[in-house]
Amino acid sequence: MKKILFAALVACFSMNASAQIAVEVMTDPFSGFTFQGAKVRYFLDESSAVRATISFGTNSTTTNPTTNFGPGTNLVVPTAENLPFLTYPGAYTLDQAKAQFDIEKDNFRKVTNTSFSLKLGYEKILANVGKASFYAGGDLYFGKDWAKTYSETAAINATGAVPVKAATETDKETSSTTYLGLTGFGGIDYDITDNLYLGVECGLNILYTAASNKTLEGENWTGTALQKITNEAEVKNNTLRVRLAMVPALRIGWKF
Repeated sequence: MKKILFAALVACFSMNASAQIAVEVMTDPFSGFTFQGAKVRYFLDESSAVRATISFGTNSTTTNPTTNFGPGTNLVVPTAENLPFLTYPGAYTLDQAKAQFDIEKDNFRKVTNTSFSLKLGYEKILANVGKASFYAGGDLYFGKDWAKTYSETAAINATGAVPVKAATETDKETSSTTYLGLTGFGGIDYDITDNLYLGVECGLNILYTAASNKTLEGENWTGTALQKITNEAEVKNNTLRVRLAMVPALRIGWKF
């Protein structure tokens, strides 16, 4: 028994002694070299490795939509295009309207998208040619996307001689999408130095996709007061689907 334990310890020590860790940063050359994630590779020996890849990102876009001020419409920020619809006596000039109804403050729509993914996988080196290594393998994939749309709009009280801002309406819509899947990949590493390398990798994703229902919240102007609204909109296409997609990556890595 002691000999068996001693042999196991020697084997573990030998494997750990030959193991090497590499850290990578990945970009997509076909989408403006956007960040595609960070990867850690743990080489079990000279021909195989386990790996973990984390990717995350967020972006936000704000716009200032406008609508015409006509009969039955009480949501507007006057602009040069829709001022002719202000037919009430003593209607504001363009400058007065902009001063009264601040376009940036009183009427905007902000869309925020956030994503996160985690891949765990195994790779096998198939061949070494000079400083280049060719490998292939597979990843298990989990991903999550969140989307939020928030808007504020001026509610105009047009009962008087001159339109006056009565309140600010708000609307918020949130949803999420979950991904599960498998990735098959192949790639090439090219050693620049003993510790620095460049690489190209390409993979095929098979994703299992599930979208959540949309949650809607807000406060709408009734003409006399703000009324809170909360409901959940059912997503009709909330079915799991399979998607096959090409995933290219340009990589730079460091070995320790």
